[in-house]
Amino acid sequence: MSLANIREETLGIIQEVSGKVDLNRANILKYINNGYKAFVRDTNCIEDRIDITSVANQFEYSKADAANIAYIYRINEVRHIMSGVSEVGRPLTPLQGGYGGLPEDYSYGRPYHYWTRGMLSEDLTTNSAKRFGVWPIDSASGNTIRLHVNRMPAADLTSGSDAPEIPSAWHEAISFYAGMSIFRRYSHLNQNWHRKYLDLRAEYQELVNNYISNMSVEYTELQTITEI
Repeated sequence: MSLANIREETLGIIQEVSGKVDLNRANILKYINNGYKAFVRDTNCIEDRIDITSVANQFEYSKADAANIAYIYRINEVRHIMSGVSEVGRPLTPLQGGYGGLPEDYSYGRPYHYWTRGMLSEDLTTNSAKRFGVWPIDSASGNTIRLHVNRMPAADLTSGSDAPEIPSAWHEAISFYAGMSIFRRYSHLNQNWHRKYLDLRAEYQELVNNYISNMSVEYTELQTITEI
């Protein structure tokens, strides 16, 4: 489903409140993109492998080194792969204390640990200030630091032909979330709009739960949806 299709579906859902003056094209697009990001976070449905090429003695890496660093919100695995060597790579573990646990003095060599800064926030935004580093600091150039991550979408939906980075079977969830958010905003004005908000919230949650179930992700309990 393209953005044009998602927008049309959303307009159909919210037709009861479509006369509100602040529900212009730009604001509806904001609700749609919020729904897109919320579904990604609620289901962890965008998995990615990010390869960073080491630079000798470089302390930390950012979007300038690998563009998708800016969109990471969860790191699942990190491996350090030596240049010119056929290997799966050494698994790196999180540095105890993270960035705040770094020793006072620099240390160089082959890394055993990794740390992050400004990366694992709970919001739905991307952040060019996110940082990733290894410890000890890699003393060689040309090695691969391989991250298996969950990340946010690399771009908002802006053009009518844009399509979300999630399976098409779940695009409907974006419209439900957008509609849910809009009805929630005006639910204090009309009891029927409050019920509509609750109905859409339930439909959105059902799609989240179905996605998690279908992907056989092991959760001790189904995630609570993110509301903006």
